[in-house]
Amino acid sequence: MLQLVRSAPRSLSRASATRSVIARQFSASALCRNEIDDRVKYPAPGTYTPSVTEPNPATGRPVPINVDLNNYEPFRHAQTHGHHVCSLQLRSFFTPDLDFFCNFVLRVAFYLRIPASGVTPLPRKTERWTVIKSPFVHAKVKENFERRTHKRQIKLYDANPEVIQLFLATVRKYCIAGVGMKATVFHREGVDVVESMESIGAAEKDQFEGIASNADPKVAEAIRAILNDPVFKEAMKDTNTEKPKQDE
Repeated sequence: MLQLVRSAPRSLSRASATRSVIARQFSASALCRNEIDDRVKYPAPGTYTPSVTEPNPATGRPVPINVDLNNYEPFRHAQTHGHHVCSLQLRSFFTPDLDFFCNFVLRVAFYLRIPASGVTPLPRKTERWTVIKSPFVHAKVKENFERRTHKRQIKLYDANPEVIQLFLATVRKYCIAGVGMKATVFHREGVDVVESMESIGAAEKDQFEGIASNADPKVAEAIRAILNDPVFKEAMKDTNTEKPKQDE
């Protein structure tokens, strides 16, 4: 009996020591001070990563290459000129969904032959709120809430505006719930962009001249006949059709 009584404090001391180690490793204060590193490291393109999908051996057909590529990290095309044309920023509160959709975005860029950079983790945004736990105004017990927004960025290079619009339409169509996107598209113009804008303004001065030159000749002739009709002119006398003057 004495031996059992002596051994009991030893077991309790060991358990308390174990609990203290766990508390030191995963304390709430360490989480609030951001001491735990949750940054993600992505493997290199083409690295073998086993997929959860397995081919059906009963059919005996070869696995398509696009299905077999799911077992590898997304491949990327090499840049030709290095012209930055689009930046896609992805945000989510749940990192597995965010990384899964980033993988899908890189595969879409690969099949559209768009050179893309890797997934770049952006700084995490942490928001905290302290509210009263009771509905009473003078309640003393409060509760803390925290929201972490994880962000990733993918840059696209050397692609036409039409291809970029197709890429964004595909990504927007198959976007998953819980992942937000923000795209910044860059367009490059020539040195004569001012002259081209002035020519567009001069072409819009006379709308009827544009209709006569671009439309079907029969349609333009019918429009002229309507405009020159005395009944139409009489009805349009009291109507102000002048363009508003711009302030200088």
